[in-house]
Amino acid sequence: MKKFLIISFIALAASLFCTTAQAQLINSDKKVEMDNNLNAVANEQGAGYDNRNIDDIIASIIRLVISIVGVVFIVLIFVSGNNWMQAGGNEEKAKKAKDTIAGLLTGLAVLLVAYALASGIGGLVSRVLLNK
Repeated sequence: MKKFLIISFIALAASLFCTTAQAQLINSDKKVEMDNNLNAVANEQGAGYDNRNIDDIIASIIRLVISIVGVVFIVLIFVSGNNWMQAGGNEEKAKKAKDTIAGLLTGLAVLLVAYALASGIGGLVSRVLLNK
């Protein structure tokens, strides 16, 4: 279970990083075209929509996914803590709950590192490739 959680969260973090990297590598002409299309749609919709470019939208989606995963982590840690407290002296159940909590904390650390890398490297790549 612990290995599965760690591998799952590493895969999630890698996919978030790859998504950010792919978004930064969009051809600048296509980026301008997409921004113009987004602005046109926002203007048609009314004053309730602000003019945002594709980078901001992708960054918002990544933050949303990371927030949801963070909430899932917290819920799972509470569930594992509850299982630990209800082990009732059963060492096997207590050890399983402790291992689950350790795996969750490791996954959370990997997720935070991936977010930091995606933010830092994504911004750097954006500045270098798109001359922002």
